[in-house]
Amino acid sequence: MRRLSRSNLRRPADLSLVQCVIFAGGAGSRLGPNAPPKPLLPVCGRTLVELQVMYALAAGFREFVVLLGHGAEEVRSHVLASFPALRDRFRFHVHDWDPAERPYGTARALWAALRDGAVDPERAALTLFADDLYARTRYVHDVVRVYERSLARDGLLAVVLAHPGVQLPYGVVDPRTGRFTEKPELPLHASTGMYLLTPLALRLLRETLTEREYYESREELGFERHLLEPFSRNHRVEVVVMARGDWLAVNDWKSASRVCDFLRLCDWLPPRLG
Repeated sequence: MRRLSRSNLRRPADLSLVQCVIFAGGAGSRLGPNAPPKPLLPVCGRTLVELQVMYALAAGFREFVVLLGHGAEEVRSHVLASFPALRDRFRFHVHDWDPAERPYGTARALWAALRDGAVDPERAALTLFADDLYARTRYVHDVVRVYERSLARDGLLAVVLAHPGVQLPYGVVDPRTGRFTEKPELPLHASTGMYLLTPLALRLLRETLTEREYYESREELGFERHLLEPFSRNHRVEVVVMARGDWLAVNDWKSASRVCDFLRLCDWLPPRLG
């Protein structure tokens, strides 16, 4: 069963229940061969990974697990240099990144971090991707609050932050029934990359992705397809729906050019940057 939850600010969630896991290992192939590692893409005077850490800090997290892949040492050094006062609050884990042998893949990165003890399997993990930007810190609390309410029940796999479906700018006709609808909103919602993966989800990932698959599969193994898609058939996935326009996915240079305008909407940046 799925439930849609709307944002409210009545009280902050207990962030001690979860660990903040930042995926910062992507190569950014759509940025071209001469681009830096994607987390180090400079946008509006900052890098994507800096903005993600700033967002997590503003939301209330104080410790971070950063999963690295492409350009790992460069990204790690940049994070530590950007937040020198927080050096002891970062844990880094490097995934064996080799695009010919082992593409990055979020399932691979998280599985290896669980295997090596960088991610605690007994605590839920809230995932943030370096290239997904959010306008409001309240969404972290909305997602964790749904998890808080579920602790007395079994079977919750994940909480997903989703963006509303597209509203079409024109009327449509159903050719089967002839019914006309003016500017409908599609009922499908897009995942924004913020997931709360429960200890159940972390255990299932650890048990179902084998060492052999990790090393020998040539596929880019993402936890969405490996974990959420098959196991959501038997376990609950709940959804928090954000306001339209509060998410920007930075996948290429065109979307990167919109970051400065997007940051002006954000409630978590100092005025001089936003």
